[in-house]
Amino acid sequence: LKRKQTVWETKLAKANSELDEAKDEVYLQKGRYRKLVQQHLNKVNENEEILKNYKDSLHIDNQELRKMLKQTNSEKNAANRSARKAKKLAHERLLKYREERIRRQEAEDEAIKLKDSDELDPVVVSSCIFTEDEKADTQAAGLIDKIESLKNRLSRLIEELKAKHPDSVDSIPTPDSIDVNKLGAGGVIMTDTCNTAQKIRRILVEHIDGAIDLDCMNHLRNVWIGGMEKALSKYLNELLRGSLDEIDPMLRVTASISALIRAIDKEFSLSANYPKGHGELFLEWLREKHPGVLLFHVERASGSRQDLSTEGSMAILMNYPYYV
Repeated sequence: LKRKQTVWETKLAKANSELDEAKDEVYLQKGRYRKLVQQHLNKVNENEEILKNYKDSLHIDNQELRKMLKQTNSEKNAANRSARKAKKLAHERLLKYREERIRRQEAEDEAIKLKDSDELDPVVVSSCIFTEDEKADTQAAGLIDKIESLKNRLSRLIEELKAKHPDSVDSIPTPDSIDVNKLGAGGVIMTDTCNTAQKIRRILVEHIDGAIDLDCMNHLRNVWIGGMEKALSKYLNELLRGSLDEIDPMLRVTASISALIRAIDKEFSLSANYPKGHGELFLEWLREKHPGVLLFHVERASGSRQDLSTEGSMAILMNYPYYV
């Protein structure tokens, strides 16, 4: 009986020991689970905070988007108003251009009528000569005829003075005193380097014995400037070739200085030389947005001008902040 008691006590002690170990394991497992739960709970709290911040950010972005949409609509309406105004101004500009052309043509027609008329009209006109064509021979003949025609003017003036103021006749030069050959006594016939102008000069020198044949020094200087401008444009085109090749050729974008000046002259010039320009619209915008600023005159870029790059660059440089 005593041995059995000892055996049972041993088994009981062993059971108690295993029970204590099981309790300790349960406590450890419970601690680990509690730690994991706490970590998950912290993660959930962090996610809730992130969601809250994201929600606030979405709200702010939504407000910003609404402001941007409102501003975009406002700018769109302003652009539509400007487009309508530009269209109206363009139409008025085109009408003005046509009217200028009509008035210019009427003036030329009137000058032709005066040439064929025998009556004296109190009209002051310029010394322009309207030739049949622009050939050098025709223009040279027109210059000579113009000088010779002054004899008829003096003759008619003398006739009028004889009838109305005979005492003043002696103060008028004789018609024979007007002679183009007087340019042969040291007269200088000077033109630019244009082929047509040089041919006109050669014809006049052959017609007028003793006349001096010279090139215009200002134009000779511009020949050098023109060559410099071509070299600079070539260098810029090569330097920007990668960017220029990405632009649609229909837009005709170039690094040529003279081409840029001509484009700016067409777009921003205030004259009626180019009906598709927006010079008047630009001037109206400038007066509204930048009142009191100095707007420099854009150099006339029509025709072939070797001094265009130097004459036109300064005004464009000064107006550049308002062009862009």
